[in-house]
Amino acid sequence: MKLDSAIPPESLLEELQEVATYSSSLIVAIKSANGIPKAFPREAVFDLCVGLEGLQFGTAEGCRVPLEYARSRLPAIRRQFIFREEDRVHDELTGDEPPPLMRGMTIDLAFQSLIAAITTALDEYRRLASAQSAESISVDQEFDSTAVSKAEVIGESVSVGKFISEHEALLSSAVKNDSEAGASLIRSLKDADNVNKLARSEVKQTLVVVRWLQTLSKRMVSLPDAFRAMAGFVKVSADVVQPLRKLWTQTVSDVEDFLFDRYRKLGEAFSEIADNIEKKRPKDSAAKGVRSVEPNINEGFEHWALCFVSERSGAKQGIDASLFYPEVKHLTGMTSSEFARRRGYASFKDLLKSLTLLKLLPKGASYEVRAVEGQDRQKLLRTKRDSFVWVFAQIILNLQKQKMADHGTNVVPLEEIIRYPWFLSGDNWASFVKITNEGLAEIFQSYPGMKFIPSESGGAFEVENPKALINAIFPERVRARLEKHYL
Repeated sequence: MKLDSAIPPESLLEELQEVATYSSSLIVAIKSANGIPKAFPREAVFDLCVGLEGLQFGTAEGCRVPLEYARSRLPAIRRQFIFREEDRVHDELTGDEPPPLMRGMTIDLAFQSLIAAITTALDEYRRLASAQSAESISVDQEFDSTAVSKAEVIGESVSVGKFISEHEALLSSAVKNDSEAGASLIRSLKDADNVNKLARSEVKQTLVVVRWLQTLSKRMVSLPDAFRAMAGFVKVSADVVQPLRKLWTQTVSDVEDFLFDRYRKLGEAFSEIADNIEKKRPKDSAAKGVRSVEPNINEGFEHWALCFVSERSGAKQGIDASLFYPEVKHLTGMTSSEFARRRGYASFKDLLKSLTLLKLLPKGASYEVRAVEGQDRQKLLRTKRDSFVWVFAQIILNLQKQKMADHGTNVVPLEEIIRYPWFLSGDNWASFVKITNEGLAEIFQSYPGMKFIPSESGGAFEVENPKALINAIFPERVRARLEKHYL
């Protein structure tokens, strides 16, 4: 069942306030970061975060679609633009373009915190609603939207948002502080503003998920009816301060006309964009411009389950197994038991037990699910160490190439290396030192082709043989390309 179109219950409101806090933190992290790649959807993420910040001021039911959308879109952005360390070697660094964002940076931690807060809020919504909606946003594919005209609709969305904000302020100034009906009406208007921001955020993406955009636009088309219904519960004589009753009546009338005209048409325009993207998409789902945006529960359950646990556990060691049940139902339409039986297991518990990357521990009447540690953990740390070495070596090679071109020298001072944008972004320097547990000089002294020259200013690296250094550090599959770039 759906929740009421009124103020969210206290338990849900607390989670939405936490979502707002982490949304603000992500905006700050992006604005303060050094060297954001040009392809990163900065403005789209800002729109999304501002929409999430407003959920606490909307209705209880109004938070569902935005939370479901953000729960899918933010991890997709994180996977596309924030790389794992082992993937970093595939990208060559250039002096005029910042290195890609990487896992563990401040901006990545902000993404993780917001995703966890959204997930918790959505879990709380589902607990209160005790049912899943057929309109829930689910896993889908995203398609290249660059061939579709979007600028006019984005501009109209900004204009619509401005109108709603201005008239929301007028209504807030006229309603009595103790009016529940008046507050609910204003919250329903805030719902309209929030969904508009999220739809605009999705349209701004280069790769758009058609189903997500259609779900948001469908919600926009339905919201004018919700506003009209809520307006019917407001008694002007009881809920509005006496001197502003005429202003209230006229404002409500203007907003209602606006929602049924421009706002609904905007929702239909978003839907039309989704249709146009769908028409222009490649016929073959594996074609260029089409990719899966989320770990697929059906195709790779173990990977999906590991992501599910990691996003919810935070600083904890694991999560309660019961958290899987509503999410499996949401994504597949099956109960967890049905899902397990389809895969040849007697129960969902047996399915979880079969996973090598997760383990189950008894916890009262239930079970706790944790990611494995031990040797696999050590293997991960070694992989991260190698990845940081790869990144650091590319920085040295890049600076050495510039030094040779500009000054005819192959000596790179350490102070120039640590000023490189990659080290200034987030916590990369601290992460490097923590993971390697070694000094930079000791690490690179072991590789041929380069030596460390100590000095009072910190020292420098002399690249005597770039080709030997590349052959010693990098996997064979990328050596030829790196040699071509750096030699």
